[in-house]
Amino acid sequence: MLDVPHVTRTTLLPKQGGRHDAVRGERLQASKPQSLAWLGANNPVGQAAWILERFHDWADLSTRPFEQVFTRDQLLTNIMLYVTTGGFTTGGFTTGAWYYRALLEEGGPVLAQGQRCETPTAFANFPGESLYKPPPRSWADRAYNITRWTDQPRGGHFAAMEEPGLFVDDVRSWAREL
Repeated sequence: MLDVPHVTRTTLLPKQGGRHDAVRGERLQASKPQSLAWLGANNPVGQAAWILERFHDWADLSTRPFEQVFTRDQLLTNIMLYVTTGGFTTGGFTTGAWYYRALLEEGGPVLAQGQRCETPTAFANFPGESLYKPPPRSWADRAYNITRWTDQPRGGHFAAMEEPGLFVDDVRSWAREL
């Protein structure tokens, strides 16, 4: 396991505020991932509500209201991808629940002491990310070959949908640097 001082570990704790409820939700998903699948099975309205709630709770709403962050077409398209393909019960959101379960059981993605990923890596820090705080740059540099680190001015968990211009420009800039 990567040796991380206590002070650094505390900076990685979930953001304060409404995040505590989200953490409890993740723990429920992790402990009983199939319950969520059965909740949404054959219930398109329930699936839509669940998905919309995730978009609302995980988006950066600090500068714009929800209705201006995502278009109705974006939200409906995303919902329909799950509803019409059965993805809610066979993948997608329940896959995320199984992922959380694996994190609980296996301890998450941890590098062995002294191990470092040498693949060129970019990190885009979107300040409205509500699920986690970014790692300290010094910690990321010890574990990964960070070739680009960008502190974005806005954007949340769904950054590619919320701020597509910022996201694409950053990816393109990183690719040109390689």
